[in-house]
Formats: sequence, C-alpha cells, structure tokens
Amino acid sequence: SMDELRDLLNYPFTTMRQRMVRNLFIFSFCTMGMNLADIYQLHKKSVKMKGDTGEVKYIRAKTGKEIIVIMNAHATQLHDVIAPYLTTSRVNVWSKAVSSSRYFAFDAIYNRYHTFAGNIQKIVREVRTIMDFDDEFSFYTARDSWASIMSSEYQLGQEYVDAGLGHSSKSVAANHYIAIDYDKLYEAHTDILQ
Repeated sequence: SMDELRDLLNYPFTTMRQRMVRNLFIFSFCTMGMNLADIYQLHKKSVKMKGDTGEVKYIRAKTGKEIIVIMNAHATQLHDVIAPYLTTSRVNVWSKAVSSSRYFAFDAIYNRYHTFAGNIQKIVREVRTIMDFDDEFSFYTARDSWASIMSSEYQLGQEYVDAGLGHSSKSVAANHYIAIDYDKLYEAHTDILQ
C-alpha cells in the first residue's frame, strides 16, 4: 500500500545496507518496477538525468523488451537518493574507485549478480522485521506495488501494466493490435510519484 511505501521511505534505518535496500526499493518503484537483475546490470548510457527531467532506457534481461521510463520533476530527487551507489560518485558508500560501464557500483563489491541478490534479499528480511511488514514483503514488492497502483488507482488496463513492467505477452492481440498510449502511462507514473 502507499502507506507502507511512505513508512518505508521515511524510516530512519541505522545501517548503510538497510538504507541501500530502501533506496533501491525507491529506485525500483520510480522506474516502473525495475527488477534487481536489471538494476545490477544497468549501464551508464541507459540513464539520462538532467535537472528535473530524466529518462531510463534499458532492455529487460528476462524478456528482452525495451523499457523506457520518463521522469519529470523527480529526476533530481531520485538521483540524490541513489547517488551514494553510483559508479560516477567521487565517494560512493564503499569508498572504492570504480571504473565500470555500469550505472551502479555493485559489480565492484559483489562480483556476481547472485551474490548481490542474495545479500539484498537478506537485508530485505531485516527491513521486513524492523517495519513489521508481512512475510509477503520482498524486493519484488516495489514492482508489484507499482503495478497494483497503476491498475487500481489509475484504472490502467493489464496491457499498460505489462508494457510498464516489460512483460512478454503471450497474446497476439496484445503484441500486435493493442496500441499503448505511452503518454497516458507516463502521465499516471508521474502522478504516482507526487
């Protein structure tokens, strides 16, 4: 729910790792539910943020679908939230110089995606306990929450949710005949971030 998301956003976590998981959760939600694998693999060239406008354009690893996320008025705030984990940061949270084509510096700390994902899931369990969230809460909740809110509060159909999440639809009609009004999707996404 949005109340749980707000609680998570505002909670004063005490460890760097707990804050990192919270901030990545925010990044996932703000990028229409980007999953962990795509966050880990995200390239610098995939992200363009200047002032209050931003665009994240990447190919979803699981489905090969191109995802484009447009952010207006929130790019600066989002950049500030994730800045400590970027390869371009002069001083990232690990105090390591990172030379990588990736946007985040995680591959310098976790040499394999599975190590990164395992650590994130462990910290998510800590966060879940601290926040007293139910057992269903996971990193995937950011993705699920975005989809649920788009569907229920903004009345966007399944085809819009699928397009935002980068699902590969098995429906020929959905793939070829249903036109997605991306302006409508981005307008709802911008509104949800208010």
